[in-house]
Amino acid sequence: FPKEDTTPMVMVGLGTGIAPIRSFLQDKLYKKQKGIATGPMVVFYGCRREQEELFYKDEWAMFKKEGVLTELVGAFQYDKPHYPPKMVFVSDKMAELPELITSNLLQKGGYFYMCGPAVATPSVQKALKAAVATQGKLGEAEAEKWLAELLHSGRYSEESY
Repeated sequence: FPKEDTTPMVMVGLGTGIAPIRSFLQDKLYKKQKGIATGPMVVFYGCRREQEELFYKDEWAMFKKEGVLTELVGAFQYDKPHYPPKMVFVSDKMAELPELITSNLLQKGGYFYMCGPAVATPSVQKALKAAVATQGKLGEAEAEKWLAELLHSGRYSEESY
């Protein structure tokens, strides 16, 4: 993870994978309350249904109010109006908001963290590359190189199961 608390972070939490992300926000809040400056944090949260599975709603609102959560973007697979026929995944929401990725990861040198089922890794990485290729104006070949460097430099972390 970044050495500087002001370094931006983009995080993806899928299902129970949201728990470690919640702990990062708790840590950011603790630091901020101690007078330590903290940087932006964007969270993409994926689960089946918002009503039953978007846990800690009050905490997300509090983190945002306190200024440690920049944006919480929910992807709820089975919620209306898109379902049926289409399920919405985190990668779909990432594709809808490429500026959150390019601003924090490409332009500001932020860190990326994902926790959740490994089956989501290919689509999440594809969404990252697409964002920097289009919104970041790198093109596909440079976006591939960018993701490889993100992985190699330690700015990409994944805990998948």
